[in-house]
Amino acid sequence: MRLDVKVMSALLLAVSASLAHAEEKPAFLDPGLAISVEADEAELSQETNTSIYRGNVRLERGPLVMSGKELRVSRSTGDERISATLTGSPAQAQFRDPAAPTTPVIARAQAITYTTGTEVLELRGQAQIERGEDQLQGENIRYEIPLARIQATGEGKERVKITIVPPEQSAEEKP
Repeated sequence: MRLDVKVMSALLLAVSASLAHAEEKPAFLDPGLAISVEADEAELSQETNTSIYRGNVRLERGPLVMSGKELRVSRSTGDERISATLTGSPAQAQFRDPAAPTTPVIARAQAITYTTGTEVLELRGQAQIERGEDQLQGENIRYEIPLARIQATGEGKERVKITIVPPEQSAEEKP
């Protein structure tokens, strides 16, 4: 069977477009990436698909690094999503945002839940996100990483606080 030149060109174009799109995707969105956990102690239950790690916990998945005191990891049986909830004083997560890949994002809260598949970080209790000098603080923050979408809420009299620092102008741009 002989392929027409136009068909071959269209196939090559489609493959190169899909490869370019795949390269744009941040590494932690790759469902094939393993989750690596280190801790002082671990308790695993195959019956409940849950594991608990305690003491100097560190979770890594691609560019995402989380650290804290205790980590609970559970796998849903239906869609194989993994949910990892880290607690600490505070718990911390660090990664590179697809919207601004040159500056790391640092997230802190009393509890941080990371869910694979949806690639969402949920921060609860004195939540804070920093990217460079920009800061966002609130009682709860939800960060949808693929969309670079953030929702923050305050609690009681505490309100959401945002600090956005303008980029520095070069000497040529200054008046």
